[in-house]
This record gives sequence, structure tokens and C-alpha cells, in this order.
Amino acid sequence: MFDYSNKHEWVLSNVGFEYLRGSYAGRGLLKWSPRRGFHLEVFLSRTGQPLPNTIEFGKIGAVQPSELRCIRMTTKDGTRAVSAPLAINEHVELAASERLSARPPSVLFVQAQRETPPTTTHRGSALFLVGDGLAFPDRVQSDTHLNEQLIEQRFSAGGISYEEDGVKLRAWLTSRTRLRMDWALSCNRWTRQDAWGWAEAAETSLSFLGGRTVRLLERRAIRGKHEFTERRRLGRITRLGLFALPPREHRTPNRVDKNQFVALTRFFLHGRKEADVARRMCAQMAEVARQRTLAARELLCANVLDAALRTLSCKPYKSNDKSSKVDACMELFRNKFLPRVNWDGRCKEVVKSYHRLRHRNAHPDWLTNEGGGLSDDAREQSLDDMIRLAWFCGYMILAMAGLENLEPKFPGPHEDWGPLITVTGVSPQ
Repeated sequence: MFDYSNKHEWVLSNVGFEYLRGSYAGRGLLKWSPRRGFHLEVFLSRTGQPLPNTIEFGKIGAVQPSELRCIRMTTKDGTRAVSAPLAINEHVELAASERLSARPPSVLFVQAQRETPPTTTHRGSALFLVGDGLAFPDRVQSDTHLNEQLIEQRFSAGGISYEEDGVKLRAWLTSRTRLRMDWALSCNRWTRQDAWGWAEAAETSLSFLGGRTVRLLERRAIRGKHEFTERRRLGRITRLGLFALPPREHRTPNRVDKNQFVALTRFFLHGRKEADVARRMCAQMAEVARQRTLAARELLCANVLDAALRTLSCKPYKSNDKSSKVDACMELFRNKFLPRVNWDGRCKEVVKSYHRLRHRNAHPDWLTNEGGGLSDDAREQSLDDMIRLAWFCGYMILAMAGLENLEPKFPGPHEDWGPLITVTGVSPQ
């Protein structure tokens, strides 16, 4: 495959999918650029049952699974590809002129390889957009040569080297914002599916530990005689700031601990229900950080905790069922994942913070006033409550991932934190 940063174009000798009890086939072009992603432009012909006399487009409603189609493609050099699911019912040009113009968010390429000798590991690689300023624990050395003569050496905290428990991992920054990662997983302990799924699990782990939305741009894996490559367009990095999930005692700002990274990646790969909840918590806390109003941040922050506790306790909300309330769900979570002696009082404080945030948003003042008519003290309390909930969500994920002896070390009021930088001796000109 070509470099991610380069624009590229494929001539498609065959494109096909099924829709409305008929089959479409044709030829066209698939274009790629990192910023805009993929653009598919194909001309098609239909076989099978004719189209209905009346087809509705632009109808408001939720997209149904029956309306989604993966577009199968074959390039001129024989590489096979398949797009992410597209809502075909939104493309009026398909019925009007038997063509399709679409921008799939990602495309998976399957390319035949020469037969490789048997190996004891499942291998994969990936490229991530990690944003600026994220540091890693291991030193990377870069040498510059001129006519085989060393003229410069540079060192940076820009990599991860790990080899233990059937995992051999190498990662390094290829630029200020992009991270390349290779891994080899022992066949005795891991499966081919693990080698493919490792990339998405690593994406969530890096997002959690880095306090930002790390984006998976590309991943590859070789299975038998075929190489699988999935490519996605560039996304935006959201920095969570005060809503970063890992508690301060378990992280260094903007720095990734490799042992925690591997442990969390294992969890997101094999954690099943708990891992799925944790993954969604990470995504929703990023949404909290994106909100522009205090009321929206409060409401969404409270709902993240609410939804996580109810899902994990398998207790859908019922107004007349006390066991489905947040207080009871918190008790179930604490008994299962956290030691009772140290966490009893802290969990009660978190529940109180939840109720303050959730109930405050039931008041209508925020419809006419972004601050909701709150006093200065109430606004300060609100910020402390949201920080407390974010930290507890981080503790929840660490506990579900199997980290033991978690101590409930929550921050004091943010007014007591002090400034990041103090400038003295400054006088007006």
C-alpha cells in the first residue's frame, strides 16, 4: 500500500452491491486524500427485479440496517476492497442515473501475498493520530548520515518497547502528531482476530491514558496468503482537559505508561461487556469536553455515570424500583470491583455529586441563561462535581481492567490547586 499522507486513485474494474431486490454492478474510480478521505464515483447497471415505480428519498427517520450496504470493489491490479456500510437510500443518483457518488468513512483492502513460511506469531501494525505533546516512556534515537558519515544524533521520549507474556510491541512517533505501532502476538496465547483487533483496542487505551481522542488512521495484518489493510480519513483530536479520565495518581500528564497501556489494551480486546461499557465511557467523556455550555456538560457528565452503572448492574430504570436507582447500582458496582473499606465514603460523595448535577438540570433557568442562574459558589461546586465524576469514571475503568489496590485519591476543591505558572517581577512599561 502507498503512504497514508499521499493522495491516490484506483481504477475499479468491478463494483457491486444489492439493493431493493436487485443487483448493481459497474466500474469507476476510488480516490483518496487524508483530509477528505475516500471518494467513490461509479457507473452501474441493475439486474434482477426492476426498481419500484415509486422510491422515496430524503425521508426523515432513523437509518435502518436494511438500508445499509457495503460496496464490494476490485481494482485494476486485482486488489479486492469493501467499504464501510453506506446508507444507500440517501443516494438519489442511484435511481435517477444509475450511478453512485459516495464518501465511505473507511475502506478495507484485501491483497494477495506470496506464500509466507509458517510463523509462531500473529503480526499487525497500525498508524495513529495522537496529537501534539504526547510523550512515551522509551527513548528513540534518530541518526542522520551523509555519505555513511554520522553527522547528527537526536533522542526523544517518543517510543514504546515491550516484550512479555506473548506480546512483542514496538511503537514510535513518526512525526509530532503520528504514532506507528507494530506488534507480534504469540500463536499459543493469541488468535488472528486478536492481531486485527489490537489496533482498535490500542486506540482506546491511548485515548484513555493520553486524555485525548486518539484516532486510528490505518491498520494492517497478514492472514495466510492475504494482507488486510483498513484505512480511515483524518479525524479531530479532542483534549479532555479537566475531564481526562485517569486519576492523577495513576497517570503523568501527556505521558503514556507502557505497562498500563498493555494491560488496558488486553482489557479492551477481551473485556467483553465491561470493556464495551468502558469504551463508551471514554467516547462520552470526550463529548462532555466538547460541550459549549455548563448545563450541557453537567447533564452529559451525570448521564455517563448513570448509564454506565445501570448497564453494568443490568438494572434498566423503573420509577417504582429502588434497585434500579443510581444509589443501588453504585452499591452493586462497589461490591464487585472496589474494596468496601476504602471506597464506601467516596462512592457516596460521587453519588451526591451526581444528584447535584442531574437535578440542577431539571430546573428551567438554563433555557434563558447559559449559567443557569447559578451563584458563583454554585458554579464552583458544579466544576468540582464534574471533576469528581470524571475521576471516578477513570477509577471504574481501571477497576474493571483488573488493576488492584486502587486507592480513592480524589482532588480537593479546584480553588486550592494553585496556578500552573507564576510570573513574578512583571511591571507595566
